[in-house]
Amino acid sequence: MNRPNLNVRTTVTLICGALEEHLLTYLQANANLNELAKRLKQSETLNIDLQRRVDELNSELQAAHNDAQRTQAELARLRVSVGELQERSDALARENKQLSGKFVTDDFSGPGRTIGRVCVCLSN
Repeated sequence: MNRPNLNVRTTVTLICGALEEHLLTYLQANANLNELAKRLKQSETLNIDLQRRVDELNSELQAAHNDAQRTQAELARLRVSVGELQERSDALARENKQLSGKFVTDDFSGPGRTIGRVCVCLSN
């Protein structure tokens, strides 16, 4: 009878040892699980913050894109205006050149003498 009792004790000791080993493994796994859950929550919070920042940057990018389009349209209008003004300036320069050439070819000495005579008369 002593022999089966020894087998039972040995078996119980082995089972208790294995149970303690499994309990330690379970406690370590539970601690790891808690740590991973904590990291997951931090990652989710960080992800939410990053997504909010991405949304803000997308809004700023869209606003900058719209502003660039408006600026580009204004620049095109200004280029057209500059072209029109340049054409006007060229036309006025040509007209000025024609008119100055006309005064040079006219009898400019006549009015000049008249003005000179008027000045001389006034000084007398």
